[in-house]
Amino acid sequence: MGARTWAAAILVGLVALAVAPPVSAATVSGSLTSSDPTYWRYGNGNTGCLVHSGGASVYYDIYPLSVSVTGGFDIGIASSPASDSFLTIYFPSFDPANAVTNCYARNDDRNVGSNFLDALISNLSLSAGVQYFAVVTSYVTLATFDYTLTATASASNTTGGVATIGALPEPTTFGLLGLGLAGLAATRRRKQ
Repeated sequence: MGARTWAAAILVGLVALAVAPPVSAATVSGSLTSSDPTYWRYGNGNTGCLVHSGGASVYYDIYPLSVSVTGGFDIGIASSPASDSFLTIYFPSFDPANAVTNCYARNDDRNVGSNFLDALISNLSLSAGVQYFAVVTSYVTLATFDYTLTATASASNTTGGVATIGALPEPTTFGLLGLGLAGLAATRRRKQ
C-alpha cells in the first residue's frame, strides 16, 4: 500500500470515530433470592406506571442509575434460567411501601427473541445529572433467579453517552461508615 492509501485509510478511520457516538454498556449482575426484601409490585403487563388491577408480592433488588448525556437509553434484564422478569425505573426515589409513587417507566416483557419474557425498556429518555433507580423484580410472586441488568445508549441516541449502574450500600456498610466517623471524631478530640 502506498502512502496515500494509508493516509486515506487513517483519515476514514478518524472520521468514523468522530461521527460514531460513543457506546458503552453499563452492566451489573445479581440474583433475586429469598433473602431479598419484598414489596407489592402493582399492576401487570406493560401499562407504563398506571395502576390497574393485579400485582404481586415480589423480591426486589435496587440499583442507582445515571447517564452522562441526556438522550434515549435501552435498559433491560437478561435472566437465567429464563424467567419472567419485571423492570421499573423510579425518579427521584423509590419507596417500597408506596411503589406507585415516583414510577417513571416499567416493562414486563421484551416480546422479541428467544427469551421474550425478560424486561426491556427501549429508548427511555433519561437526563444527565439526574439520579434514577432501577428496580429488578419478577412478574411471578416470590420468584428467584439470576439476572444481568444492562443500560446502553439507544440506536436513536446520536449523542451516545454512558450509563452508570451502581450498587446501593448494604446497611452493614452504613454501620461501618458510622463507626469509622465516630473513631475519627474520638481521635480528633484526644488530639485537642
